Amino acid sequence: MGKQNAKMERWHNLVPLLVGLGALACSVEHNLVAVIGGDPDASSAGTDTSAPQPSDKISFDIAEGPGEEPGISCSYPELFCTSGESECGELIQFQPASGAGYIDYPENGESASLQERSWYRRDLTMIVKYAAAYVACKTARWDFGNGGSLGLIDGSLESGANPGGYWEDTHQDGKDLTAAYYQRDTADNRARPVCEHVENGEDVFHCVGDPSLLDPWRTALFLGALFEHPDIRVVGCDGKIGPIVSDALNRLCEDGWLRQESCQNSKLSWEENDTGAGWYYSHHHHMQISMNTQ
Repeated sequence: MGKQNAKMERWHNLVPLLVGLGALACSVEHNLVAVIGGDPDASSAGTDTSAPQPSDKISFDIAEGPGEEPGISCSYPELFCTSGESECGELIQFQPASGAGYIDYPENGESASLQERSWYRRDLTMIVKYAAAYVACKTARWDFGNGGSLGLIDGSLESGANPGGYWEDTHQDGKDLTAAYYQRDTADNRARPVCEHVENGEDVFHCVGDPSLLDPWRTALFLGALFEHPDIRVVGCDGKIGPIVSDALNRLCEDGWLRQESCQNSKLSWEENDTGAGWYYSHHHHMQISMNTQ
């Protein structure tokens, strides 16, 4: 246990994100929805309205994917901020807290009325809103996964400082955002482990088995939409999740669900062994999105 804790403290020290994590089998229960300190009953967190429509379902097996994109017409919020650094780099919170395809849940000790860990550059909020809306529209007919909005977790403090629990050189100045994975066989897409993460009775803080709760197709579609923006620097995930999502991303590109510019601009990263890059530990319940700035 000491060895694992030393590694965890060295690379992530994600104590807030690990508070309250119970057995994976229990994670689908509503009372463990806020596995990292959120308020599952907060009424102002927003209502999840992105569930698939009741007719014309697209049914598919997890291994096969949705097939060719059938020509779904969508409209999305603006992807690019064109107002200059003074406005695009301004730290703001997601307004509204819930929108097309996303919910900025209160997590890590936040409350619905005080989300002090959830400040982001304006341009990053625009990229995430675009990608979440892309998934909500394109997958509205998918008869797969829980169909819910993506749960957002942490950014920076209002001052731009790291909110705590992350590497010192990350989550500064609103350039990083942690989000849950899209999921299946769960009530929603809040932050929770999507895989078994216990060995010999000890939490090892990474997936040790298949990510059985992961919806790889929506997760890949979200990342593909993110990658349309050239300023996305990297998206990091767990070592057992990365290969699955990468394969799904390639399949969605082949089947026309994503634009070619995003297919040629993948920034997905993971570690299947601990090489010191920082992705091996504590990404079994969330992915981290980071952007470059001028």
